[in-house]
Formats: sequence, C-alpha cells, structure tokens
Amino acid sequence: MVKGKIGKKYITDIRGEHIQTLYNDLVEEEYAVSSIKIVAAILSGCFKQAFKNGLIERNPVKLAEVPSDKEEHIIKAMTKEEQHMFMEYAKDSYLFNFYSMLLRTGLRNGELRGLKFSDIDKKKRVIHIRRTLKYEEGEGYYEDTPKTKSSRRDIPLTRDVEKLLDAQKYYWGEKIVNIRRYVFCTEEGKPLSRDRVQYEIDRIIKQINQSGNEFERITPHGRVIIRTS
Repeated sequence: MVKGKIGKKYITDIRGEHIQTLYNDLVEEEYAVSSIKIVAAILSGCFKQAFKNGLIERNPVKLAEVPSDKEEHIIKAMTKEEQHMFMEYAKDSYLFNFYSMLLRTGLRNGELRGLKFSDIDKKKRVIHIRRTLKYEEGEGYYEDTPKTKSSRRDIPLTRDVEKLLDAQKYYWGEKIVNIRRYVFCTEEGKPLSRDRVQYEIDRIIKQINQSGNEFERITPHGRVIIRTS
C-alpha cells in the first residue's frame, strides 16, 4: 500500500505534499478512512522516531491532512439533474468526452486517465481495465496495477461509449493514432493529470454559478463524481 508510493524515496526527501498525495491516492483507490488513519499513525510514528534521531528536521506527516470519517459519510453522487446541467456547460470543454465517460462507465479517475486505445476490444465489445495512472514528484507519471484482482476487469463497450471513444481518437487532429497511447491526454500527447481534471471541473462550475444557477463543488472520487461542499 505504501512501499510502492514513497518507498523509493530517502526519508530526508519526503515532504508533506508526498504524504498528502499518498492519502489522496488511497482515497481514490477506495481504501476505507479507518485504513488510511492506520497508515497515517504508522508513518507518524516512524517519522517521529526519525526526528528524535536527528535524521529529519520535522515530521512531514503533520503537514498532511487525513480524510475524516465525517467526509466519508457525506459523500453523495450527483443527481441526474446535476449531471445534465454539468454536461450542458461542459459541452465546449476539451474534457467533455472524459467527463461523459466517467458518468457512463463508473470508472475511477486514475483508471480512465490510464486507459489506452489498446484496451478497447470492439470485437468482443469490452474495455479492459488493467492499470491506473498516478504521479509522483521526482518520478513523474507511472502506471500502477488496480487495487484488487476484481479491479482488473472488463466493462461493456456500449454504443454510446464507443461513440465517445471514436470522437476522442482524433480529437487533437492526429491522422494516425498509436494504440498504446492514452485515450485521454494533453494536446502535446502527455498524460492527463488529476489536477488538470479537477481544474477544468472547477472552471465549468464557476460558469454555472455565474449564470445564476447554484452548483456545489464536485470531484471525481472512486467510481462516482461527488459533491464535496
């Protein structure tokens, strides 16, 4: 759970933002808040001892925020009306197809960002879910295996989803698409970051609110897009 995320770093190089990224990844992978709190307690103990031994100047765990039980209980998926309004305002966004896929498939944020054209099997009418895309400072983007064996799965390739994928295939104007390329990427062909996805969501919601409609902040969480206000 932890080794693959910060295990390669020297203890002196680990900062609060690395711990926070770890927590965020665990939330996205749908680990229970109680499990994340156990991880936090173990890490805090280790870094506390390292501080006493003079190996580090401060405990980075204290600089990160552990998700609360209260937050876990108020998670609510968007209503159909909210989904319709959001997608109406997102129709001119370069991530319109991405958000449509999230709502139609229930894929996790990292799973959809890690999806490649080679994962799409039109003959069998399925999409293979084999990886999740993550980012670590100093290491860059990397592919991780899904949390459990059940997370490595095939989902139906419906006609609606197929249309979205076909529309995305040549979105940036390429005439030939590398099947090993990520389906959703930047105009330069680089991986799509979680922050970029959230930034565009926030931009769209700002437009909705400026139009006179009330719309709470949302964020991709696990397999649903939720309200977080």
